[in-house]
Amino acid sequence: MKYLVILFALFIPFALKADISNIPQRDIEEIKSLFERLIVAYDFGYTIFGSKPMSLADMCLQIPSHLSFYKHLKARVLLTKSKNRINAWLKHRNEFHFKDFIFLDNEEDTPDCFVFILIT
Repeated sequence: MKYLVILFALFIPFALKADISNIPQRDIEEIKSLFERLIVAYDFGYTIFGSKPMSLADMCLQIPSHLSFYKHLKARVLLTKSKNRINAWLKHRNEFHFKDFIFLDNEEDTPDCFVFILIT
């Protein structure tokens, strides 16, 4: 896992141009956490560092109703973090320009699900 974080740190300067001087530090950390999650938990690492031409990540932002009390609380905390990360990205996404990738984000179809697509 630590190797993926190192690879992520190496990826950012070469594949992405951004003017982050106007972005609050808290939002930068949220955006960084979002992209780390896309690389570690989803298959974006294969698209960035390997030969996979496209990756898709769909993040459900709704808590299933059948969870136990403990799992419901845990899911609420995790969803709150995910929503904060996505909101920070949406607020500042126009500041980021990908060099060799097409990065799409969309939530039109389902308000409880957010989709990220990365294409080389």
